Amino acid sequence: MDTVKKSAGRPPGAKAADPDAEVDRLILNRRDQEEDARDEANTRARYIFKQQHQRAERRRAWIEYHDRACRTHQGLADQHYLAKVELERGVWE
Repeated sequence: MDTVKKSAGRPPGAKAADPDAEVDRLILNRRDQEEDARDEANTRARYIFKQQHQRAERRRAWIEYHDRACRTHQGLADQHYLAKVELERGVWE
């Protein structure tokens, strides 16, 4: 029996392995994965919210621009119409 080596095994005085250690590790890994997924979802949601906010601001800016432009053009159109009417009446002759 001297030719057979003993396996390394557990050193003297070491505690036995916890049978639930593997399960605890799986639970902790799952918890970490869920937390990472939640963080990614929150990041995506913040990005989408920011994009929607920027689009809404741009849309409001374009609405204001077109509102000002139509008022300007309507004013010019009114002036041209009045000039046409006055010319037709012979006011400028």
